[in-house]
Order: sequence, then C-alpha cells, then structure tokens
Amino acid sequence: MEIFDAGMSGAESAIARTIKAQEVIASNIANAQTPGYTAKKFDDVLNKAVERSENKKVVMEEELADMAKNSNRYSTYVKYLTAKLGVLRNVVSQGRK
Repeated sequence: MEIFDAGMSGAESAIARTIKAQEVIASNIANAQTPGYTAKKFDDVLNKAVERSENKKVVMEEELADMAKNSNRYSTYVKYLTAKLGVLRNVVSQGRK
C-alpha cells in the first residue's frame, strides 16, 4: 500500500485548479467596471483562462455563483486531504506504541 496514493495526488492537483479558477473569477469581479474588459472563464480541460463566447461582459451573479461553487470544491478537496493525512498521522502515532 502506498502512503501517498493517487487520490491524494489528484486532490492536490484539484486544489491547484480551484486556486487558479478563483484567481480568474476574482479578476473578473475586480475588472467588472473596466471599459473594454472581457470576462474570462477558467477552462479545466485546457487549464487556462479563455474568453467566454456567449457573453463577454462580466455578469456579477454568474461570477459570484462560480465563486461559491469553486469555494465548495476547494473545501471538499482540503477536507479529503485532511482526512487522509489524519489517517496517516494515526498510523504513525500507533507505530510508536
């Protein structure tokens, strides 16, 4: 059994993606009133921000909804990693006895 399995590495990658997505969303919100600014959408598949084709304006409701969904994902991944590390911590502490 591996100590750091694929689930942990996947969660680590997912956390990195949610952090990048949050940066894109925050940029959209910060630039909502900037003339000529086009809203960006974080694209998981390409792992980069791309222009929205359907609406280039920042729609605050959409950005805030995206931010909430992304925050929930981030929390879920962090809880998963915390639980996995708790198990490892328990194994290590039991080995000392």
